[in-house]
Amino acid sequence: MSQPEQDKPKYGQYQQPEYGAMSGQYGPNYNPYIYGAPEPDTKKDSAAAAGDNGGAAQSQQAGQPYGQQPNGQPHQPHYYHGIDLNDPNQNPLYGHWDSYAIISFILALFFPVPVLSALMGAVAMWRTRTFHMKGFGLAVAAVVINVLYTIAVIWMAFNGYDAMSLYQEALQQLTGGTGSSSDSISA
Repeated sequence: MSQPEQDKPKYGQYQQPEYGAMSGQYGPNYNPYIYGAPEPDTKKDSAAAAGDNGGAAQSQQAGQPYGQQPNGQPHQPHYYHGIDLNDPNQNPLYGHWDSYAIISFILALFFPVPVLSALMGAVAMWRTRTFHMKGFGLAVAAVVINVLYTIAVIWMAFNGYDAMSLYQEALQQLTGGTGSSSDSISA
């Protein structure tokens, strides 16, 4: 049996690395941070298949996290405290859910306080765009819900309503009655 055949694990077995060695479970080109990456350019793939300087184009793309942008310009780094936010290998928040967006959405739905979740949602919208995180839609929904709630609270304050009187008035309209339950059928 030759040496490369001995290094391969048998079917159904996992080959353990030597003592102290790093176990790379994935291949050398594996990238877990594919969220937000632009689609690959099909023109370069067809040029590489044709053979006209395809190896140089592939090696140039391998140095960058995800090649070139759709407009043909190379990826421009965006640094924040020394970390390139556009590089998934350097940005630890890349592709993760933003906790600010989740919390602001929950606050807007279940604990409506005027302006609070709208401010938190605005911060979450900035964070999701800057750090390439998930949750932009939740942040927008929190802002919209909280702005509508704030407008309703201001309208109620100007018209002299409080929540309980508004609830009682709506309940009377739903039941269709005048509020007196002394109506009885008489013969």
